[in-house]
Amino acid sequence: MAGDRTRGKIALASWRFPLGRTNQMPLTRHDRSASSPTVMDRVRNTLLILVLLAGTGAHWGALQSVAWTRMLAENLRTSSFADAVSRTFDGQHPCSLCKVIASAKKSEKRLEFPQPLARLEFPLTAQSLLLVAPTHSRLVPTTGELVESLSEPPPTPPPRTTCA
Repeated sequence: MAGDRTRGKIALASWRFPLGRTNQMPLTRHDRSASSPTVMDRVRNTLLILVLLAGTGAHWGALQSVAWTRMLAENLRTSSFADAVSRTFDGQHPCSLCKVIASAKKSEKRLEFPQPLARLEFPLTAQSLLLVAPTHSRLVPTTGELVESLSEPPPTPPPRTTCA
């Protein structure tokens, strides 16, 4: 590192500086590997996760968790831990945020998908089933190593395996 110092400043070989200025750091690294994500990749992935969570209704679960945490903290001020937990989660004492969440869940539009048919209906057709026997058949010859080994009795006593 002592050899890399230039006029009291450390020169970083992995960074490219525009116009030879060494007192400013660039916004991007030019030698980054292909596997390292860029800022835009991270922003895009974060937005994708947020959209998926919102589409599945996970935002209501997160908001409900915040409401329960607030309710538990307020109930702990006036009662014991067991009483505060039971009062928070019994459903009989909702806070104002819980009421807002419940009403918003009910008013949220749901996509209606068409119901699949309860049973498949096939129209009756006047077809007859006719089975025809083959005119001649042939037996497969029983020559072969596999067939002969199947006809022999197993060795007595059975072979033992050794674990090495």
